[in-house]
Amino acid sequence: MIVRIALLIFAVAQLASGQDKGFMANCSGNQNIPSCKSYNQMVSSKDRDLLSILSGHAYVCFRQDENTFFVIPFDQPSKDRFVPTSVPGKSQATGVVRYHRFKNGMSDDFRVVAGDWEKTAAGDNQQIRFASSSGGKTPASADETTAAVSQDEIRIGYSFENKEKTKVDYVLRVQRPTLGFIEDYEWLHPATNKRNHSTYTGHCSEFK
Repeated sequence: MIVRIALLIFAVAQLASGQDKGFMANCSGNQNIPSCKSYNQMVSSKDRDLLSILSGHAYVCFRQDENTFFVIPFDQPSKDRFVPTSVPGKSQATGVVRYHRFKNGMSDDFRVVAGDWEKTAAGDNQQIRFASSSGGKTPASADETTAAVSQDEIRIGYSFENKEKTKVDYVLRVQRPTLGFIEDYEWLHPATNKRNHSTYTGHCSEFK
């Protein structure tokens, strides 16, 4: 009996270890950067904040020049969850897209965006896309986060106030076919009254 319990515990431990290894990113070559290595260290150490959101379909994206990465998890609804709309060939299902940023191994920002998945059929082609309640456009207020998911791109946007109390618009675009991304911060400089930009680029790993 004791031997059976020990074997069961060992099997469960091996299963958990195998699941964690499934979330390891490829940090070789040009991807051997601090943000990617930090992510893998957190996976290896079974960080609860990180592993709890790595479910379903997730993109983990690494900034090239600093120890910052973010996770975008979402679950595309199953076929039986889609409900036909008044438009022929179109159906919808509710869902959420999440955005979780980690900086220097610590949780730095977390957002949940509710919206609708929309499925359209045109001949043999079927498209499924997600849009937040505001349509995935640039947020109108600092409290609003928008998201849009298509076959080609994931887009996250929100606004916030910096230390100088200036409104900053943030937009993230992930190119799903290439797994590259670009982040853009835009704000109005109070002294020059001109729009300033700051951008970050990097690569993503996809898990599903």
